[in-house]
Amino acid sequence: MDANQSLNPALVSEWFEHEPKFSVAFQSLISLSSGQIVGYEVLTRPFTLAGHLLPVEEFFEVATSLGYAVDLDRLIVGRAMGLARDLELSVPIFINVHPDSLRDSFVQQYLFPRVDGRIVVEITERGNWSGEAMQPYVHDYQNLGGAIALDDFGAGYSGLQKLVMVHPNYVKIDRGLIDGCDLSAVKRNLIASVEHIAKFLGFALIAEGIETYDEMVTCMSLGVDIGQGFYFSRPTTWEARALPDPTLVEDVAAIRTQAVLAEGAGPNIDPFRSQFASLMEHLGTRLVTPIEQLNLILTALYKILKPYSLTLYMAKARGFTPIASRGHNLRQEIPIEMPSTLRQCFYEAKPQVIQHFSKIPAILGEGWGQSFPIPESLATMPIGRPVWGILVADYLNSSHWTDSRLQVFQGLSELMGLLVNADSLGS
Repeated sequence: MDANQSLNPALVSEWFEHEPKFSVAFQSLISLSSGQIVGYEVLTRPFTLAGHLLPVEEFFEVATSLGYAVDLDRLIVGRAMGLARDLELSVPIFINVHPDSLRDSFVQQYLFPRVDGRIVVEITERGNWSGEAMQPYVHDYQNLGGAIALDDFGAGYSGLQKLVMVHPNYVKIDRGLIDGCDLSAVKRNLIASVEHIAKFLGFALIAEGIETYDEMVTCMSLGVDIGQGFYFSRPTTWEARALPDPTLVEDVAAIRTQAVLAEGAGPNIDPFRSQFASLMEHLGTRLVTPIEQLNLILTALYKILKPYSLTLYMAKARGFTPIASRGHNLRQEIPIEMPSTLRQCFYEAKPQVIQHFSKIPAILGEGWGQSFPIPESLATMPIGRPVWGILVADYLNSSHWTDSRLQVFQGLSELMGLLVNADSLGS
């Protein structure tokens, strides 16, 4: 159809009444602290019966106005979950879902049994916000260990209300604020304000629509965690998806190094103050479940330490099973007989570290292990007495585990062991 022609609602209705045709594309999400890929967003491309591509944004708007939003999500979520089952995912995929769909039993049957760290539900702005009616369903998903992202933050007037209701794991800044942010003091101040909120509420911030180097550098300087946009990659098939770009990794590392030198300080642990205060406030004033307590501590640790990944493993008879994660992925189960720092940490009930090109931090003392050659900086902490879990955090570069970082890691790991036990997690 003509790009300038409005989409006929009858054509959309016909699309649903016949066998719906659509493809999916993947666009990478990039860590602005490492340059590595930390996820992919799944994007839908609907086609007519004759095989012509329909205008995506308008198609979703018309479908929602005709009352097909949930029917559309059933199709998309079903396809995405099939891909998650068939593909070898090393990072999470983000799936756009209409708020009303979280209350749909068919969508729940797809999503809720697969809460394993590989799926992030991205709540879209399509249609009216459901308010308190959808809040229990969002929290049910999060309490099972699932992650929620809010899309297009800053595009409307209800963003702060959504933050209060949902307690998201990720927030996407609307591309309208990112476009030309390097040239606009107003946009930079608004992004900085959202980043300040992110520090206190413990969610990761995603800048959507980065198209230039200067926009990327601006978002990095303002503390944004993750970037997405044409500067990094365009949506494409899974087979042709973007892979980690060594040049980008080097650029990000160089920019980060310059920022540290400009500050005249070593590794910055200052976020500890605000994050710890926020964590204590949430743990002390809310009637939180053990899983919520676990997720609050994981989020605080991830925001304070800024590792490449942070994963909690539960020790079971067959091995160490990942049950919650922040960062680039949720790892696979590690057999109990496999030599590893997890195994050593579990049986010795003591922290372990791998750190190339550096001295052993004093906090660990003797008995640290070197079972894996990569990543270059990795630390494990035992959880519980007796030990029932292992918390693992890693960095891509060497010499990241300073005494200060390890003290924070060990302290909050001890807190997790005091508040949460294996029985409360349904082991």
